[in-house]
Amino acid sequence: MKQFTILISILFIFFSCASRQERTEDIVNKWLDQEIKFSDSLNTQQDSLWQLMLDKDFKLLTIIDTNSCTGCHLKLHEWNKLIKEMDTINPNVAFLFVVHVKDYTIVDVLKKRNKFTYPIFYDYKNKIGKLNDFPKAPRFQTFLLNKNNKVILLGNPIGSHRMWELYKKVLSEESLIAQP
Repeated sequence: MKQFTILISILFIFFSCASRQERTEDIVNKWLDQEIKFSDSLNTQQDSLWQLMLDKDFKLLTIIDTNSCTGCHLKLHEWNKLIKEMDTINPNVAFLFVVHVKDYTIVDVLKKRNKFTYPIFYDYKNKIGKLNDFPKAPRFQTFLLNKNNKVILLGNPIGSHRMWELYKKVLSEESLIAQP
């Protein structure tokens, strides 16, 4: 009986991992080369900055859509490091943080606490979320977009060194291609 229980446990783990891998592949395949639709305005005081950032050759879009631990999802101290590093690799990347949460004062507190000076755009009406129907899992809510807003890479680099290395590789190659 004990061996049977162990066998069932191993099979459960195997199929769970295989199923998760399939879901990951399905999500990535669905989103690669997909165009992200943006609202012209988020009705904020930052609309002109929003338009400037949308005109960049590359956009690293992170969606924060949570009603739970906003700080757990934002991780602004980590983003500070990545933004500084990216500025040395390819300065033509806009980091777009779009937040749709219940309590925006928490985001303001986190910005101050983490000395985060990069803009965060508040999508009060979830316009961008409604236009795109993003994946629900936070690890799939970060997208690298080209000039035409098509997804060229998908995945959250925060907490994933391998993912961040992939972002850097893609953007450094793109930076070399763009040079005359």
